[in-house]
Amino acid sequence: MINKILIGGIALCIIFIITIHYNNANREIYVAQAISSEVVQELAENDIFPERNMIHIPKIDQYVAVDEGEYEDVKTYTNTWRRTFTSTPDEGGNTVIVGHRYRDNSPDYPLYEIEKIVPGDEIKVYWDKKEYTYQVSNTLIVDETQIEIEDDTEESVLTLYACDWTGKKRLVVQADLIKERSEES
Repeated sequence: MINKILIGGIALCIIFIITIHYNNANREIYVAQAISSEVVQELAENDIFPERNMIHIPKIDQYVAVDEGEYEDVKTYTNTWRRTFTSTPDEGGNTVIVGHRYRDNSPDYPLYEIEKIVPGDEIKVYWDKKEYTYQVSNTLIVDETQIEIEDDTEESVLTLYACDWTGKKRLVVQADLIKERSEES
């Protein structure tokens, strides 16, 4: 009888510990999302720009870092990254930012819902302590071999893309620069 009570007590303790861990993990996720929203709101209201290069896509509620680096192993897959050899917002031309998306990891990949972005939506890129506001002009689906979407342009544009669920197509968002501002302006 005492053994059954002891085993039952241990089982309840394990369930209690797992429950606390699960609730704390969920609370941390919630707090992380709340911090992101507060940061975005602070940026908008107080003209404070982040130290790190970031992208804000309100339509799909994403505010994430834009990594740099030529090789895959230096990138954080839950961020976005600028394609090497494409332009940057401060240089004009075609700034290409990409990200992974996997069907089973929706909250972890910022471009998971890229197909929800439509012409007219705004996207902000914070680059070297400046804010660049783009308006989506076009969305399209291309084959993985159609790398001309990364070609430079005379106009200042932003190109976002991620794979479709097959990995053989790219979901592409193209946007035109409509506003640029710095902390001083």
